[in-house]
Amino acid sequence: MKFSEIKENNILPFEVEDRELQLLFSFFLHKAPTIDSYLALKSNKNSQKWNDFIRDWKKEYYKFYSKFPSDNKLEQYKLTEKDTIGNKDRAFVCVKKDKKDKKESDYECFVRHLRNAIAHGYVFMKKQKNRIFVLLEDYNKNGNHTAIILVSKSDLKKLKKEMEKDI
Repeated sequence: MKFSEIKENNILPFEVEDRELQLLFSFFLHKAPTIDSYLALKSNKNSQKWNDFIRDWKKEYYKFYSKFPSDNKLEQYKLTEKDTIGNKDRAFVCVKKDKKDKKESDYECFVRHLRNAIAHGYVFMKKQKNRIFVLLEDYNKNGNHTAIILVSKSDLKKLKKEMEKDI
């Protein structure tokens, strides 16, 4: 399957037929720790939970940047229109906020972009035989990319489970 095939299927996150996926979108929009929401879970162990989530990811398929990478770099992560996506592929690139007073953690960066993509409607989905691909994109106010996240429904379930865990 081509990356572009996923991108052709822009969805309304809360109108998908998959109720479990709707609830995942709701969690990351309203309840994930560090989200600026009254409903957000309170946790001071987010980095540990993030590390538990990201542990089985191949490091060559994700990276945090201070500015958005070029198309040549995106090809390394299989995140361009022409790339072929395998059934187990997942990847992301995210731009961290340049905070003078406090450095944004990997977890905060990822969840912020996930939330923004859901809130602003940059969510794409493609069902495969035994996997649902979810593509989320975030842009800044100038319309420039700040994140591309390609995950599966299972990845979102795992991250939610980690975030809800008591440590």
